[in-house]
Amino acid sequence: MDVKRYYANTTQGPYLNLNEDTCLCDLENQLYMVIDGFGGAGIGDRAANLVKEQLKSFYIKTTEDIDATMPFYFNFHYNLELNALVNALICSHRLLLKDNEEKKISQRAGVSGIFACQSKGILNIISVGSSFCYLLRDEELIRVFAHEHDFSLLNNSREINDPLASKIPYSALGMYYQLDYSVKEVKVQPGDCLLLATDGALDRLDKHQIQRILLNISNDNLMSSLQSLFNSNNSSGNKDNQSAIILEY
Repeated sequence: MDVKRYYANTTQGPYLNLNEDTCLCDLENQLYMVIDGFGGAGIGDRAANLVKEQLKSFYIKTTEDIDATMPFYFNFHYNLELNALVNALICSHRLLLKDNEEKKISQRAGVSGIFACQSKGILNIISVGSSFCYLLRDEELIRVFAHEHDFSLLNNSREINDPLASKIPYSALGMYYQLDYSVKEVKVQPGDCLLLATDGALDRLDKHQIQRILLNISNDNLMSSLQSLFNSNNSSGNKDNQSAIILEY
């Protein structure tokens, strides 16, 4: 099952002058990422691009060598590609964590995102931190990942309604010693549409708004559909960077 159409876009959004997001669509290796960096100018954007390149390089090397050893993690229930992607994430996390340890706190960076790879008819999807993934199948929108902030992991002195605390991801590459991530496997079918997005693309939209826009894809092009999502989120008050990928099977 191959991707028939796809579209990816990353933008600084309506408010910021810097884009700390990035994305990747590698059709040859069936590897897809939407990445949200944070830390400021020359910090978060640099970390996002470093993670993208490191993760892609590690993933390709591992999947091309059938005798490769998984250095950090192996799950017998996962296919080779998913095991490789988990290891690539852990490797990128440790490299960024080590880089952060040598810097002042004000110069440290973190990265969250959605990372996906395909193995035959299975799309393996990993979520780290504050990001989204939705599946549109037979006109029904299914939530694969939609971030919900875990305030129990934040400083106890912060209030739950603190607007600054609400933007801090509960997990991120390079941010905490332990990398927390969630894994889902989607058996793709003809007609499926997958949406992978950073929080700035969708965080102010409800499920029905997203569903309505995605349902128009068959009568529209992917670029304008993705722009409609961005515009709708912006009109509801978004001030963050925005990145998303639409995969149509």
